[in-house]
Order: sequence, then structure tokens, then C-alpha cells
Amino acid sequence: MPRKKQLLIMILMLLSLNVVTQAKPNPAFKSIVSTLQSKTKVPVLLPSFIPQTGPGTPVYIETIAHRSYYEIHLAYAQDYQQSTACNLGNIKGELTSGVIIAPDERELPPQIITLKSGTKAYFFDATCGASCSNSDLIWDQGGYRYTVSIKAAKLKSLVDMANSMKKLR
Repeated sequence: MPRKKQLLIMILMLLSLNVVTQAKPNPAFKSIVSTLQSKTKVPVLLPSFIPQTGPGTPVYIETIAHRSYYEIHLAYAQDYQQSTACNLGNIKGELTSGVIIAPDERELPPQIITLKSGTKAYFFDATCGASCSNSDLIWDQGGYRYTVSIKAAKLKSLVDMANSMKKLR
């Protein structure tokens, strides 16, 4: 087979792999999509990757949506009522308010990183005592502020989650 033809076949194969592997929002969010789309004007971003979960791990979702923000609570148990033992984390989207403020009044300065899109993001590590708080990754995009927040997550996990965010259509 001529070399050019082999190269063309390899390129086409790689392109088809890229189409197949493009991530969609995690199926756990399916039940809240219509609520989010009808109640908020904030462009909704949902991740395909949720840290600290794997195949077969149930993720329970509660959502609050208003015109200027949405918040999605992630938990390991249904009706967890904000129990720290069952809390997995949160995803938020809201109108930007200017300065990024440390969640929970944390005194440690954030670690500034760059997402795959080139957007600057701020990582606030969890604090631990009797239990651990959420680690937060916060960034501004298109006039809106987005936060992914997972209990005691490492920076890499939150960056992977943020980089997997897809806009609902």
C-alpha cells in the first residue's frame, strides 16, 4: 500500500477515535437537565467526570436553580440532608460578582492554575478537623462564575472535573 494512503487511513482512524471519545455530561445529571434549562439563564456546564466515583457508584443529585444561578448537590445517599458523611460535593454556576472570595472564609491563599481552555482558575484546598471540607476550584467564563467542589479532593481531580465540563445545548 502506498505510504500516502497508509498515512491517510491512520489520520482518518485517529479522527474517528476523537469523535467517539468526546465526553458527554455524566448520566447522573440526566434527571435535572430540563429543570436547569427551564429555570436558569446561566449557561449550564456539567462534567463527564466526577471525582471519587467509579462504575457502579451511585451519585444522588439535588438541584436549586434560579434565574441568576444554579447549584447542584452531589451525594452518596439519597435524601442525605447535607450530612457531611454522605456529601460528595457541589457544582455551581452564577453571575460573576467580581473578586473571587475564598469559600468558607479560608485563610490559605488559593493555588492559581490554568485549565485546558486557557482559563485561569483558583484552587482552594480542603481543611480537615473532625471531618474534611470540600476542596474548591473556581473560575470565571463569559461573565459567569463556575465552581466545582468535592469533599477533600486533590487538585488534579478537580482540574480533571473542570476540564470535562460540557455546556448544555
